[in-house]
Amino acid sequence: MGQYHAVYNEHRREMFCMGGAKLLEQCDGLTALAFLYLLSNSNGRGGGDIARPESLEAVKLEGSWLNCRVVVQGDYAEKEDRCFLADTKGYKDITSLLMEVIQANGGSDA
Repeated sequence: MGQYHAVYNEHRREMFCMGGAKLLEQCDGLTALAFLYLLSNSNGRGGGDIARPESLEAVKLEGSWLNCRVVVQGDYAEKEDRCFLADTKGYKDITSLLMEVIQANGGSDA
């Protein structure tokens, strides 16, 4: 048993969770690729960059989390935690859009 974590962007009120994984399990390529895509500033200018998906909505996410406050919060979070987010229900789940990015880069179908 354990705590499952999601990634929240307070400014854009968006979130994602790659497979409902525990914190350590999210250190794999899926979450890392999602973070790098959301935080990229100069993607697409050379070999080895992240391939863009076909969906325009997913393409618009590229670099969209730059300069935003991001919190990784588990389902056991408490109000005493440093950056506790009390109400996460209104956040837009962008996990499926990020999965398009992952699939465009030869990643998981999960």
